[in-house]
Amino acid sequence: MRLPCSASWDTARIGLIGGECTGKSTIAAMLAERLPGSVASEVLREFVATRGRVPRMDEQRQVMLDQVAREEALAVEVSSHSAGGRRVVIGDPAPAMTALYSDVYYGDDSLLGDAVQHAGCYDLVLWCRPDLPWVPDPGQRDGPEYRALVDERIGRFVRDHLAPAGIGVIELTGDVSARLTTAVAAFHARMAAASRAWQPPASAPAT
Repeated sequence: MRLPCSASWDTARIGLIGGECTGKSTIAAMLAERLPGSVASEVLREFVATRGRVPRMDEQRQVMLDQVAREEALAVEVSSHSAGGRRVVIGDPAPAMTALYSDVYYGDDSLLGDAVQHAGCYDLVLWCRPDLPWVPDPGQRDGPEYRALVDERIGRFVRDHLAPAGIGVIELTGDVSARLTTAVAAFHARMAAASRAWQPPASAPAT
């Protein structure tokens, strides 16, 4: 099944990947203020907070689809309010994280193909690495050992799936300030490259 992925010249998209407690939401909020942009928040966190448990294996696809739908709705909304400037939609996180969690926790890799396809929608994919102090969040986070395990799985996903698909990934490391600097620079470099590559539509031949 092909996941929806709207594209608009006036809307740029950033996807965040990374394990728990790797600063994704912090960076998303800071990017939203700096660029500026709008954040599509995490469906999984709301699922756990509401139901008091993580999704079962048979619920993972719907969580992923709900994350995609939230991001798509936001992209349409910000595009409709564009007034000449480029708007930015930030996926916190990218739907790929649901696919990766499903693989890590349940050995279910059935969502990875869709995750790769959707990752191709982004102008920029940012990988938040786990070199930040661990901060407990009871009911939401499993522990630093799982953070490391998920980060290792992300590494293989990037190497074996995203890279062969031509999807580049920028790693964010260091403190929050360093991560923000790297992310902003990468975003502006990507937008500049996209502008250089863009060609206006050919004029219709005179009749």
